[in-house]
Amino acid sequence: MKHRAYSAYKPSGMEWVGDIPEHWDVRRIKHVASIQFSSVDKHTIEGEKPVRLCNYMDVYYNDFIKEGIEFLSATATRSEITKFQLRHGDVLVTKDSESWDDIAVPAYVA
Repeated sequence: MKHRAYSAYKPSGMEWVGDIPEHWDVRRIKHVASIQFSSVDKHTIEGEKPVRLCNYMDVYYNDFIKEGIEFLSATATRSEITKFQLRHGDVLVTKDSESWDDIAVPAYVA
């Protein structure tokens, strides 16, 4: 086991999840997270600020988003940068794909 065991567990109420640590709560994701679909594209537009763009493949192939990843270069407006800037602790999730098992693949912003 690569994770430490907790002292007590309780049923999660969802068969597919099974038991969870006793001190955890079960909540709908919409109550603890926000969803933002980025409008920043891969283009470079004069007058916009240069940015490094984390895209689907960066999330799909990396469990952790960190400094060493070679992101695409693009540009974005100030408001897009403010709204979509990645922050430590964010969790990115792929929203769609060509096959069901590629949907909801997460990556943690380290």
